[in-house]
Amino acid sequence: MNTPILRSLILLLVATWSSAPAQVRPAVEPYGLMDVEVAYVKFFTTDLKQLEARFSGKLGETLKGITCSDKEMFPRWKANQTAYRWVGSSAADVKRHVVREVKVAKLLEGLFDQVKSGTDFEALAKEKGLSFHRYKGAGSRALMAHKDIGSPRALMMLRASGASKLRAGQFTLGTIVPYETRTKGVYWPRIFDEPGNFMALFRLMKVKPAK
Repeated sequence: MNTPILRSLILLLVATWSSAPAQVRPAVEPYGLMDVEVAYVKFFTTDLKQLEARFSGKLGETLKGITCSDKEMFPRWKANQTAYRWVGSSAADVKRHVVREVKVAKLLEGLFDQVKSGTDFEALAKEKGLSFHRYKGAGSRALMAHKDIGSPRALMMLRASGASKLRAGQFTLGTIVPYETRTKGVYWPRIFDEPGNFMALFRLMKVKPAK
């Protein structure tokens, strides 16, 4: 067959496959489909009034009882300066927000070990003023598609510290998946932390093995 014609046919097949509906493409989910519950606080927004609203009500009341020292705040600010450019134009605005993030981190850290296999996680989250989302039978695409908490890092955490360790008998379903990092000072330990974007607790409930 004429080489240019063959090349054109190959390109046409690739284009057809790429534009095909997702449901007819071969799904590759080596870690299985997951049921996941997530309690979280979303930070990033282009509307700073919306940011203030998120820290009112129950969440605001909960955070009032949590302290944050300069020693806790400044290292986080220094390590993640680019992540906070959207917060405001003044150093005072940024400092105020970073203090909030530290308080949220402490709140989530305090809840980490409270969540057991029989815990009503949604009720606990709402009691503290946290947002809540539940995934059912989610693959990688669904886990990354959520507008508030979709994250490649979160997906990697669920796979490496959740599904993989479950296979090895090192993780218990119904508990929080710990975020493991060697980058001290950048991310808060154990909880899922994206500075300037969101913080969350991801609870792995079920894994349906891939076929």
